[in-house]
Amino acid sequence: MEWHLVTIIMLFILIGLFLLRVPVAFALGLAGATGICLFLKPAAISVVGNIAWEVSTNFVLLCLPLFLLMGEIMFRMKLGEGLFAFLHKLFGSIPAGLAMASVIASAFMGAITGVALAVIAIVGTMAYPEMKKRGYSERLSTGMLASSSGLGILIPPSLPMILYGLITGDSIGRLFMAGIVPGIMIMIFYCVYCVIASGLGIEEAPAAGTVSTREKVAAFRKVWPSILLILVVLGGIYSGIMTPTEAAAVGCAGALFIALLIGTLTWENIRLSFMDATRASCAILMIVIGARVFSYLVSVVGIPQHLATWLVSLHAPPPFVMFIIMAILVVLGMLMDVTPIILITTPIFFPLLKVMGWDSVWFCTVVIMSMMMAVVTPPVGLCLFVTGDISGVPLQTITRGAMPFLAIIVLSIIIVYIFPEIALWLPNHMMGSR
Repeated sequence: MEWHLVTIIMLFILIGLFLLRVPVAFALGLAGATGICLFLKPAAISVVGNIAWEVSTNFVLLCLPLFLLMGEIMFRMKLGEGLFAFLHKLFGSIPAGLAMASVIASAFMGAITGVALAVIAIVGTMAYPEMKKRGYSERLSTGMLASSSGLGILIPPSLPMILYGLITGDSIGRLFMAGIVPGIMIMIFYCVYCVIASGLGIEEAPAAGTVSTREKVAAFRKVWPSILLILVVLGGIYSGIMTPTEAAAVGCAGALFIALLIGTLTWENIRLSFMDATRASCAILMIVIGARVFSYLVSVVGIPQHLATWLVSLHAPPPFVMFIIMAILVVLGMLMDVTPIILITTPIFFPLLKVMGWDSVWFCTVVIMSMMMAVVTPPVGLCLFVTGDISGVPLQTITRGAMPFLAIIVLSIIIVYIFPEIALWLPNHMMGSR
């Protein structure tokens, strides 16, 4: 059967399962298993067990539950509250200062948790009441909080980057480093927009008042252990002293020790942290297994190779191909979460990289930046709903407030596409050119 007919049939099966509200993991696995039975030899179905064993015992993937546990410990034991309090006092005395503090706090919490939902849960619950009390407009405060949470999947440790590296074989450390400079760039753009919107009177974002140096120093004393933990975890990865898995384990131990120091380490918090991290890890593991089964069918049938050949035959320029890829990712982002998108599309798009002459690490950065749009794009932009739950603001208001920040992400993607060294300079400098 022709590859395009196989593609259409598989898409219809997968979309049908989604419409029947079958969970993503089982929808991917069932679609893949059905396709294997239809288009390959029936005995090939035994590959499902092999894939499940391979994924479950993969050393690279082991860092994912550890980073999730680290994030849960930080959240449950309130290690992020001191960080926002310090940034609040540092920037609160200038217009839009609380918004800037929230953006930077989201970037730091992203470096700790690697999960967008964890970022909005931690920062949003602390930042929104303060901004509301100071007279910030609902549109700016909620749109900024929802959009800033996406920094958690770009600034390392990033769970989608771990999954991308698992599929492509790229160094997780190199992928992590590639996200730092673009993440800082977007963070600066967000802060600049908040200041400009406040200065021009587009949004209400008044200063919170003068804060003395003594108060700033006192706030820093409470937050420096968390900052040190981030530096140890990321520094260990970038220096080569620790693998990402070892760094994640050190991060978990460090978070527990800090919680002990500040007095929030209780048996109940430990139980909840381990339970929630286990649930999230099992869900992601099932999605990975289902996606790998689906990807196996896709690769054996040869869909990625045929797609690459077809695009080459069109003589399409690389910018046009990238535009098509970004459009597909944005549409998928409107329908499903980041994890399945990465697992489904990476095996399909990866063969295009050599044809187009793109670096796989750079491509990962561009894809993750596109996924930052997915977390705040209706109807499945989960961070929009979490922001609404935290603030009580209508979803329409939050979505309108997020539009300028989505435009900033698009601008950032264009900049990184034109200047790839923005993403590649740090990994090439730290780990050498490939």
